[in-house]
Amino acid sequence: MLEIGTDMYTRKFGGDRVVASEVLHVAEWKPGVTAVGDLTDASLQLEDAQYDCIILTQVLHFIFDVPAALRNVNRLLRPGGSLLLTEAGITATSRYDSERWGDFWRFTSQSIERLLARELPGARCEVRADGNVLAAAAFLYGIAASELEESELDHRDPDYEVVLSAVATKPA
Repeated sequence: MLEIGTDMYTRKFGGDRVVASEVLHVAEWKPGVTAVGDLTDASLQLEDAQYDCIILTQVLHFIFDVPAALRNVNRLLRPGGSLLLTEAGITATSRYDSERWGDFWRFTSQSIERLLARELPGARCEVRADGNVLAAAAFLYGIAASELEESELDHRDPDYEVVLSAVATKPA
């Protein structure tokens, strides 16, 4: 298992099914980091095809060369391995991250589908967009999801993609 930035989701959802886990980050001073490097760097010192799963949550919009990062993800995934990805659709700029790494992109379900198809050729991809005008407005106004009714968040409107998620599985 490889997670970018932190091992939060590996610990939360992986449990005892995870036999080995690494955390990749560009900054070595981050707690829990086991591998330091830039996901866009072709010379990234991680072994090819060594991960069954890579978790990449809310990371790509902070990377300028997204295709290079996805090429490395493809290189690192074992045949049959899966990329679990979430990305920002409608969102405010993260000043903290912007000042440290940059904040370059916002995505749509179409852009995620095309990027994954191009950079992980042959992978089986499922992309989902969640959001609606109320969720988007609430998010931008700083209203927490817990302050809205579940039914208000459940409605998906393709014109207001707030959060994108994808699973891309490499051919075996």
